[in-house]
Amino acid sequence: IPQELCDIYSLVMLNLSDNLLDELPPGIGRLARLQNLHLCGNRLGCLPYDITELQNLQRLSLERNQFTTIPDFLRLL
Repeated sequence: IPQELCDIYSLVMLNLSDNLLDELPPGIGRLARLQNLHLCGNRLGCLPYDITELQNLQRLSLERNQFTTIPDFLRLL
């Protein structure tokens, strides 16, 4: 995923499902207006802490990934 994606500040919905991603780009938390983040069907086993900066996030879809635990910091969303 290009790092420049995190510079699209007006983005409200991002669908990265079914891309076999094993990590998210650094700076994902800069997407201040993001409301919907779909990450289903990837290879994610963890999330970056800066995802907690997504204060407008209303929906986070994580199905069909490789998580073994839910990060405690997700309670901050």
